[in-house]
Amino acid sequence: MEILFYIWAAVAVYLILHYLFFHSRLLFHKVKQRYFLSPVSIIICAHNEEENLRENLPVLLSQRYGQFEVLLVNDHSTDGTLQLIEELSQKYPNLRILNFTKEKIGRGKKEALIFGIENAAFEHMVFTDADCKPASENWLGSMASYFSYKEIVLGVSPYYFKNNLVGWLTRWETFLTAQQYLSFAKEGMPYMGVGRNMAYTKSVFDRSSKMKAHLKLPSGDDDLLIGEVATASNVAINMNPDAFTYSDAPGTFKDWWQQKRRHLSTSYHYKSRPAVFLGVFGLAQVVFYLLLFPAFFFHGHTLAFYVMLLGKLVLQFITMVPFAIRTRQKGATVLFIVIEPLVVFLLAAIHFQNKIFGNSKDW
Repeated sequence: MEILFYIWAAVAVYLILHYLFFHSRLLFHKVKQRYFLSPVSIIICAHNEEENLRENLPVLLSQRYGQFEVLLVNDHSTDGTLQLIEELSQKYPNLRILNFTKEKIGRGKKEALIFGIENAAFEHMVFTDADCKPASENWLGSMASYFSYKEIVLGVSPYYFKNNLVGWLTRWETFLTAQQYLSFAKEGMPYMGVGRNMAYTKSVFDRSSKMKAHLKLPSGDDDLLIGEVATASNVAINMNPDAFTYSDAPGTFKDWWQQKRRHLSTSYHYKSRPAVFLGVFGLAQVVFYLLLFPAFFFHGHTLAFYVMLLGKLVLQFITMVPFAIRTRQKGATVLFIVIEPLVVFLLAAIHFQNKIFGNSKDW
């Protein structure tokens, strides 16, 4: 049984190094916003989003910025989405409507999004979803400011917290995902962003091919493009709280499970370098919790066990708490000792399900 302790110790050391090498980089990140005055296109794809658009679209249309359009791509909606946006276009001249009626060959919103990008009026584009609300009227200005020296901007998009199991699962998983993709980008290995809050130029899109090549995947309009064209030198990360976007967490455990199935369906297409680090990190988390009790009960190295366990927890706290404060997700740290192992095993189960049974269904 002693071998189990050595395996557990090895993965504990790896997790400590991961937090130290990647997550700690966000502790020293400084906001570097500059003035940017060029016109911008905000692109949103909507499929039966009448109620979300009624609440969120006026906030987007009222951003404090010089010249911008909100390009709303109506993707085969059958509710009152079209009528609502036509009404709003009478009040807001910067709202432009595109009806995407072409029969889709794939799943998800990629085809509608591509249609919107190809028809955007401006070179610089900012993306969000119909169910997302900007944290402030300065959201667009903050996101666009990085265009003064970068081609791609990765933003932060927390979920509104619900005090139930699904709420805690969503909060912790989203929190860790943000830590991962932002710290990897800071290290020079950008591999994803979140379509709820990101920006890039048309020239970046023109250099990409993966989004068009994987239309049948139900997700990946953000991951695939960022993983393909983002580099260590053309990406900025925006951790300004005024530039966050917020949306509702999944309502049920089934909704959360299906959402994660969609999101994880694109992880198999990441570049090899970040994919290796992410894969080893995920496996290390599983092994760490799987062998935690055997390592405690079946070895003679009590002091070493406590040193590594505390080392892992302390370093995780050191890198986690400041990030939680900066992203206004302080509650994410409250029950992480309980929630993290649960999320670890659930995500492992979702990966297994995707591998065995294929991808999830439409968005």
